[in-house]
Amino acid sequence: MYQPQRCIEWWTDQRDHAIWRIDGASAGEYDVQLEWSIPDEMADNKFEVVNLAKDSEFEASIPTTGGFKHFKTAQFGRVTLDQGENALRVQPTAPIKGELADLRAVRLTPIRKNN
Repeated sequence: MYQPQRCIEWWTDQRDHAIWRIDGASAGEYDVQLEWSIPDEMADNKFEVVNLAKDSEFEASIPTTGGFKHFKTAQFGRVTLDQGENALRVQPTAPIKGELADLRAVRLTPIRKNN
């Protein structure tokens, strides 16, 4: 019996994207971690994370996790958020080989500045 993995699946079209709205953010830089899974033969698809409020972004590739049932978490880049409302969009930047990934989570961790 199929068990749902509670993630974005079947991400197969370059025009597909997901947007997360962030309310009540503190202004500053954040590390962006993704929790994903993808088999070897579909690895290395390119994607970007864009902060729609600031039009800032970073691009990365999705490495293999060894299969759709094997999720990993890793940091992929940084974004800068404004105080209050922000929106992050995750989208492919090139044609997709198979699937982009099964994406379970996007996590933001504030970067602490040493003064």
